[in-house]
Amino acid sequence: MDIVYFIASYLVEPYSLLLLFLWASTLWMVFRSEPVRGKGLVFAAVLVLTVASMPVSALLVSWPLESRYPYQPTPPEGGQVIVVLGGGQRLLDPDRQKVFAAEDTVERCLHAADLYHQAKRFPILVTGGKLPPLEEGPPLAQTMAEFLHLLGVPPQHILLETHSTNTYENAVFAAELMHQHGWQRAVLVTDALHMERARRAFEKQGVEVIPSASRPTTESFQWSWEYLAPSVGGLVMLKRAAHEWIGLLWYKLNGRI
Repeated sequence: MDIVYFIASYLVEPYSLLLLFLWASTLWMVFRSEPVRGKGLVFAAVLVLTVASMPVSALLVSWPLESRYPYQPTPPEGGQVIVVLGGGQRLLDPDRQKVFAAEDTVERCLHAADLYHQAKRFPILVTGGKLPPLEEGPPLAQTMAEFLHLLGVPPQHILLETHSTNTYENAVFAAELMHQHGWQRAVLVTDALHMERARRAFEKQGVEVIPSASRPTTESFQWSWEYLAPSVGGLVMLKRAAHEWIGLLWYKLNGRI
């Protein structure tokens, strides 16, 4: 019954209907008797779209980046400060006075707060400015600090870096603050998928990084045929993984890592 329900609900989703329509149109064009120029390219494009939107494709692309940074719920040894990288944000306040942290930022802060409460000795440095196109409202680091305070982290134990707009600037500006306080070793908190690029960017700035990844997507993977069902979510997952691979290449070419 669960499988029947899943198939029925899957088939009424807009993306599923669109993909089925594309396949029906493509197969009709490919197998019609009249010659049609470019039908091989159309078939290949629809096939690539289908495979790319399967969640299993995104997991396979993400695994090489995430597998090096397994989730560890306990604080690692040797750190002097917990550095939390800002992720996404949402400007939902109609008065444009408050930025809301997106899911990835929330999970990073939750993980950092958990480490803080266990260790009881690390200050937390949150890094993130105003990300375009959200030029109004406070910087993301301020929202992160407020959220950490709600999670029980005292304000006096939270440092803010409010100017960075990308991973490279996170590393540059956070490293400057660390060096001002005489810190060399950072417990770095970001997504497992993002950790490789972030770690190398911080190390380029002379910081000794102790990774503590959040939001692992491949570590808890358990096979299910549902991972073969193309979906918008699968495309989003693949986009995130591709973004990291392209980011690694770009940072390497520009000397940022």
